[in-house]
Amino acid sequence: MAFTDNRQGPMGTHESRCRTYAVLDLPAVVVVMALAAANAPAATFTADAHMTDFFHTTPDRHDTPPALTDDTHVPPGHPVPSLTAAVSDRETGAGGSAFAKGGVVLTQESTDDFVVLGVQAAARSVGNRVGRAHASATVNYAVTVDFEIPNGDPLLTVLANACDRGCALATDFLHETTGHFSFSSFIDPGSSARFSEELNMQGASVASGEAFVAGTQPVGGPSVVTPGVNGGWRPDDFVSSSTTANGTELVFNHFEQIVDQPAVFVFFTRHHQFPDLDTNFLQGVYDLTLTQHADADFGTSLYTFGALEADFAHTSTFSLARVYDPLGRFDLSAATVSVHFTDRDAVPVPPSLAMLSSAIALVGYRWRRERKLR
Repeated sequence: MAFTDNRQGPMGTHESRCRTYAVLDLPAVVVVMALAAANAPAATFTADAHMTDFFHTTPDRHDTPPALTDDTHVPPGHPVPSLTAAVSDRETGAGGSAFAKGGVVLTQESTDDFVVLGVQAAARSVGNRVGRAHASATVNYAVTVDFEIPNGDPLLTVLANACDRGCALATDFLHETTGHFSFSSFIDPGSSARFSEELNMQGASVASGEAFVAGTQPVGGPSVVTPGVNGGWRPDDFVSSSTTANGTELVFNHFEQIVDQPAVFVFFTRHHQFPDLDTNFLQGVYDLTLTQHADADFGTSLYTFGALEADFAHTSTFSLARVYDPLGRFDLSAATVSVHFTDRDAVPVPPSLAMLSSAIALVGYRWRRERKLR
């Protein structure tokens, strides 16, 4: 079995690229991560930043740009769509900054295409001038899984007979979330930097959690900064801590297996249904929604000093682990599997419509891609 290695790119960039490694129990399956669709994933971003002077010695400052919706591919060499908000007090540097980004970046080879998604929020407080920030990103998309079955393969006849109206198969996915928190040596109780994420598949939540660092004050003791988690994440997801010139940095990494996700796979024959296709294939579709939030906030503090940041601007990888027949009817280990991220609104759910839609999407993607790469 093989799966895609999703590697973190340069700072501020998450790359989901195609690399093949032998893992799990389908040794002959090659998994190709490609962003192949007539439309790019729909994405929405928000960002806001504020500086409030509770003693009114200087005007409050706010930056709340309109939400950004991105529904286009990013051609080679073009910037990834992003939304930024930032304010800063000229005298003290107090304020906040927020950043959200996302898109489907095209390369010269479709197997090297990658997804970018991430959020970041930072805040600084100097006395009565207190900062805060928030960023969010939501992406709605479909994952189509195609098994290619060459002519002459004994499996071709079996699938053609058994899956003419669809076969119930199951898929295991791998999901990883990584980022870091930064904070100064002293943080008032109630102050915090937070990051949360939820992944929905087929309309149901399959992975979610929140990580944070927060100022607390034990009874009879000084204020301290405490890391914590909620939801399905674990305390040991905080994997390392280091001291920097500005305070402390905590690295966070959560890895989760999303197993036994069912879908109806529809069989397409090259000769009988779509003569222009290069091969026969079995296709299943998964609907996904991924939502992220980042916050940096000094709570109800009216007078405090410190800095907070939640930086998850290059996070959240998603890849295929395996596809299998839960009833044990088919041996799929010799098939070639390709995985594509698409606009979920372009993929009808009923199998009868899925066949037509898939053929149109395949032709449409190739045509659109050639135009964008010229």
